[in-house]
Amino acid sequence: AFMIGLALGTHMLNLLVIPTVCLAYYFRKYPVTRNGIILALGASGLALAFVMKIVYPGIPWLLATMDRMFVNDFGQGFYSGSIAAVALIIGLAVYLLYYTHKTGKRNWNVIIMAASFVVLGYSSYAMVIIRSMANPAIDMNNPEDPYKFYGYITREQYGDRPLMYGPYFNAPESGYKVIGKKRFKGKDQYEEGGDNFDYTYPDEYMTLFPRMGKSNKPNDARGFRDYGGMTDVQNRIDELQGMGQQRALTEEEQQELQYLNYQKPSFGNNLSYFFGYQLRYMYLRYFMWNFVGRFNDQQAVMGNTRFDGNWYSGIPFVDRFVIGPSEGMPDYYKNQKAKNPYYFLPLLLGILGLLMHVKKQKYDFWLVMTLFLFTGVLINVYMNQPPYEPRERDYALVGSFQTFCIWVGLGVLALAEMLQRKFGKKSAMIATLASVLLVPVNMGYRNWDDHDRSGRTIGIDMAKNFLESLEPNAVLFCNGDNDTYPLWYAQNVEGIRTDVRIINQSLLPTDWYSSVLLDKVYESEPLPLSLTKEDLQTGSFEGGIEIQSEDGSISRLDDAIKQVLAENKKGADRNYFRARKIWFPVDRKSVIASGVVGAKDTAEVVDRIEYNLGGSYISKGDLLFMDLITQNAKTGWKRPIYFTSVSGYDFFDVNDYLQLEGLVYKFVPIKGGSSSRQPQRVADYKMYSNLVKSYKYYGMKEKKNFFLDDKAAYVPGDLQQMAMLLAKTYLNKVKTYEQYQAQVAKVGTAGAPVPAGFRSVEDYLLREKDSLSVYRNRAKEVLNHILVEIPETVMPMRKEYKVDYGITLLELGDEAAAKKVLDMAVKDCVQYGTYFVKWEEQMFGAREVQMSRDILKSIVDECDRLGKKDWGYW
Repeated sequence: AFMIGLALGTHMLNLLVIPTVCLAYYFRKYPVTRNGIILALGASGLALAFVMKIVYPGIPWLLATMDRMFVNDFGQGFYSGSIAAVALIIGLAVYLLYYTHKTGKRNWNVIIMAASFVVLGYSSYAMVIIRSMANPAIDMNNPEDPYKFYGYITREQYGDRPLMYGPYFNAPESGYKVIGKKRFKGKDQYEEGGDNFDYTYPDEYMTLFPRMGKSNKPNDARGFRDYGGMTDVQNRIDELQGMGQQRALTEEEQQELQYLNYQKPSFGNNLSYFFGYQLRYMYLRYFMWNFVGRFNDQQAVMGNTRFDGNWYSGIPFVDRFVIGPSEGMPDYYKNQKAKNPYYFLPLLLGILGLLMHVKKQKYDFWLVMTLFLFTGVLINVYMNQPPYEPRERDYALVGSFQTFCIWVGLGVLALAEMLQRKFGKKSAMIATLASVLLVPVNMGYRNWDDHDRSGRTIGIDMAKNFLESLEPNAVLFCNGDNDTYPLWYAQNVEGIRTDVRIINQSLLPTDWYSSVLLDKVYESEPLPLSLTKEDLQTGSFEGGIEIQSEDGSISRLDDAIKQVLAENKKGADRNYFRARKIWFPVDRKSVIASGVVGAKDTAEVVDRIEYNLGGSYISKGDLLFMDLITQNAKTGWKRPIYFTSVSGYDFFDVNDYLQLEGLVYKFVPIKGGSSSRQPQRVADYKMYSNLVKSYKYYGMKEKKNFFLDDKAAYVPGDLQQMAMLLAKTYLNKVKTYEQYQAQVAKVGTAGAPVPAGFRSVEDYLLREKDSLSVYRNRAKEVLNHILVEIPETVMPMRKEYKVDYGITLLELGDEAAAKKVLDMAVKDCVQYGTYFVKWEEQMFGAREVQMSRDILKSIVDECDRLGKKDWGYW
């Protein structure tokens, strides 16, 4: 019981041993009968529910409720009620133990003793509160007061998914219901910060066992339909949406599209999704990875699920039906380090062990089977996974796989017995020893190259690349675990660039995270904000701020923010942002003085920044971001603002004012690209320095067997793309000069416009002429630098990137390098096209074949244009 209490501090999945422990207790203490087993399972269910639903959330709820009562009603200090609650729990446990012992109620005494030790182990969570009260730089959820701690324990920010009864994914909202009050620690007492509410849905969209349940992710609707047997509906939706991009839909087509979007799944579709996705794809596939083999480490999200992330045995006859024929498979798939075949050997041993176990120790078998089911299939039932998870979830099922390993071990004994009966003791010993060695040695051999992390410094190198390329006192927006945690580690453990303020976009709307931006953290001063901690507290703008404005209206940003804050302080039921288009002024002198843009770019600085707000509402995080950029401009652009390139940038039309500097985008008062695409403005002088001179590349070229898993490959893939973009930027400067020179020759210096940033036509022609060779050399240098630092053997470049690299190198005059890269691209296309034509009737096969054909055609056309027909690509 004490260990279970301690286990609550690591992960709630540890509670799944409770049914097995209860059964073991029953088998040992009582005669085994059918009714007895049912009662034991019922008792184990009650024990599990007691810990999960009463102890785990109930004690923090009691601490918070009693503390509020003592503070608000009795006028006592903060934490007095929590201390009283702890004293009450201890006193009640001592009294009940004494009473049951004195009255001879042995079973109740054991139950209360066990519950007490569970609570004692659970008390280790006090460390979380103590740590939070020290206010460390990273203080997730800030659980230092009872209400914050309760929200931390119950994972309020993540929400929940109904298990027994709830709405389908496309159920329209019919209203909402209040389910409680938001409370937070004020200055002298606990205050209320608005309502907690749930949306309500029409009864016809509600279902028992809602597997295809409500989701806030836009792509999930596609996944629910595809895995739930509604592919025809999704295909028609895609067709209508595609037509809508080409022309205006007719009224009948609009009605059909609306009908299909809200077409309710049947319960059969619901079960199809459960068995086809939640059990087969999200459990059985992972099980096969561990005991049959795995094809690669790529996560298939709306992609080639036949290859990526599939299981693989290494037996061609079997794999032909799972993966496809191995003959002619492209080198990329054939040579994957994460392709680990086990030839069914662990699975076969496990089945042998299971059969022997059920035959010789029936009750022990059911103990192991209970643990196997509870830590496997039933976890997936409980988690109720939506489609398209951000990462593979096999780690949540490791308890089930470890349990099956018990049978794998017993399978060795079963094999020994079977061989001894057939061939005698000596032969059986030799064969058993061979099997014992063969299975783990093969697994170790197959897995070593993709599990060896020695000499790999991806996380810290990536964080350094981000941080050390920023200007002093910068603000860096990131998003998601893969770029946030390396940045946090670099700052908080290694003390790298502690002047930089790292802001995780997904956490920005929360009160506990956003309020810290007004504090000094390490060497980073508080951010320039007009918002106060009171404006950011729990209850403020929790439901978002509705955009309500007349078409075409435009407002000054700081005025619009003041109006929102004023209405909120008056206690308005709903908050409105009364502008669709916003702007704020830019002081050119302060921009130049701060150095936020390069000296040669000052002529392009705009007089004001303006952009449109998309959607129907903005969040608290959006409001804070808008306040930051306008207040930063007011205070002289003292805090340079950046975004990581791998995290995305979703702050409306701000993309118009982002310039690429490598792995980061910098917010500048210069209008560059279009918000509908990637930012087009490239700071070539800064980007070249970063890519060629500053960035570290994890030692990929030095280590022969360096392995990049699918998530670690994001940044190297970005770097390949960035280098290409930089090289094209340089090449375009050369082409622009040549075109301008031809224009001047045609119309004369008097008739040609003066380029921005230059005094005259002659000034441009003279200064840029000296730079042409620099542009060409730097373009070649950056491409060849990436080809060396990120080797093809470690990070295979995408086919379309290879074509871009090859053609650009050819235009720059580096024919040898161009030919080498284009040969690789042609080889890839031939391999992919030849192999995937076998699967052309399937979506991924047709896509790969068409892509290969298009790329080959583009190579032929470009080489023809550049006079390289003799390269033999025809």
